[in-house]
Amino acid sequence: MSRISEDSIKEILDKADALTLFGDYVQLEKKGGRYWGLCPFHNEKTASFSVDPDKKFYYCFGCNKGGGFISFIMEMEKLSYPEALEFMAKRLGIQLQYEGASPDHSEQQIKRSKQSEFAELYRRVSGTFHHFLKEHPAGSDAKKYLLE
Repeated sequence: MSRISEDSIKEILDKADALTLFGDYVQLEKKGGRYWGLCPFHNEKTASFSVDPDKKFYYCFGCNKGGGFISFIMEMEKLSYPEALEFMAKRLGIQLQYEGASPDHSEQQIKRSKQSEFAELYRRVSGTFHHFLKEHPAGSDAKKYLLE
């Protein structure tokens, strides 16, 4: 069985920009040395989701979830650890290196590629629906229905 090399993992960890990554999911505002926003894991009215960009770490004081950006991607995109690494590598333009590649490695890579394409499509479509629901006048009837 093949696994992602440590060098590839280190490259992902080094190259990722935490503010951009977390900012794709949460609107962040700087307060002190951290950035704050509404937690994507539960409903809240006051920002309790904190991001430390230097440590690439998040923590929510409301639901007590926290961790690094890989665990955040795993949670948000519903991916396993290797899938999250592949997701990040694709996003950052990093060619992953594998250790102990097996003959069926290319089939696995094709399957993961399709999964990541569907995940990206889902992320974009859900973002569009979220925007229409929250911001656009065309979503007012649906929003009213959901609130009732």
